Amino acid sequence: MTAKNTSTLPIAAESKSTSTSSVVKELTVKCAIDSQILKVSCETNRTSENSTLEWINEDSGRIGAGTNFEFPIYDFKPQIQ
Repeated sequence: MTAKNTSTLPIAAESKSTSTSSVVKELTVKCAIDSQILKVSCETNRTSENSTLEWINEDSGRIGAGTNFEFPIYDFKPQIQ
């Protein structure tokens, strides 16, 4: 399952197998962008006692596991509206 995220960056979180963090009913993701150092930090909770999380940043191919995930923004192009 792909998680909801609060940023416009392509981020996916997938529930897979074992851990000990707090369990929630619905998988959601909260992300914050640090514009000073061009970094995105995301966090979530597990939906099952027997789950692990896999994160993928589709632009960079960076992957991670656990309830937290950070990645740098390499190609930043601000949009003026």
